[in-house]
Amino acid sequence: MKKKWIFPTIAIVLMILFVFIPLPPADLFLRLKLDEALPVDVNTFYLYYGTDDRGFDGDRLIQGSYDADKKTITYRIDSALAGHLTGLRIDFPGVEQSVGIRDVTISSAGVVKKRYNPVFFFSDSNRKAENGLTAVNLIPSRAQAYFGTTPDDPYVILEDPLCLEIAGLFSHYRMTRVLLCLFLIVCFASFQKKLFKE
Repeated sequence: MKKKWIFPTIAIVLMILFVFIPLPPADLFLRLKLDEALPVDVNTFYLYYGTDDRGFDGDRLIQGSYDADKKTITYRIDSALAGHLTGLRIDFPGVEQSVGIRDVTISSAGVVKKRYNPVFFFSDSNRKAENGLTAVNLIPSRAQAYFGTTPDDPYVILEDPLCLEIAGLFSHYRMTRVLLCLFLIVCFASFQKKLFKE
């Protein structure tokens, strides 16, 4: 009887170790969904970042990739910044225009970890500082945020608590590992059931 439980016990222990063993994190993706497509010559967005040892510097920036068809701007935050990211500054193109944002998502390892309402994401309590903006219009009824930009280096610095929340969303594939273990358990249970019937 004891021998019957040896294999399942070992398997469960190995699965627990597999789920909780530390693995390098995946990259983090911050994606902004725009209300309208940008002009062809005005589509450059930058994301500056600060870490626990340095603030915003000229070389600490990420250029967003712009998809005109989907009207999205995506910033890939390298996994090397996991555990060190402390600040984020979203820069807009330095021209006079209105930029509307209708959705903000954070994803990692192919999974959307968090979806933010732009009205909340860019609310007064989540904006630490800003520059080069003529207006910040938050429209709750449409769940959209609009920014009037100028050529004077327009940007928004996010508050520290929001940055720390985003920094905690790097995926360590834990849910993927849990699902894999559950799949193996179901397969094993099905095999046992079939074997028992035979």
